[in-house]
Amino acid sequence: MSCRITTTKAADQDIRDIAAYIAANDPNAARKFGIELWRTFGLIADSPRAGRAVPGFGAPLRVVRVPRAFVGI
Repeated sequence: MSCRITTTKAADQDIRDIAAYIAANDPNAARKFGIELWRTFGLIADSPRAGRAVPGFGAPLRVVRVPRAFVGI
C-alpha cells in the first residue's frame, strides 16, 4: 500500500533551513541529507505503519529511525 506524503509550508522551510545549515559546512553531507530524507519519505509512503508508535499525542505519531549510515556525516 503506497500513500502520498505531504508536508506543510513550514516543514518545507525547515527542511531547506536544515539543508542550508549542513551545506555551509559540508555540501556533500547536505546532499546526502536530502537523498536520505526523500528515501525515508518513500519508505513511509510504502509502509505508513512502519516505525514505533509514540503514545501521548492527539493524532497517531510514529518514529522512523534514520539509517546508521547517515548518522555522523
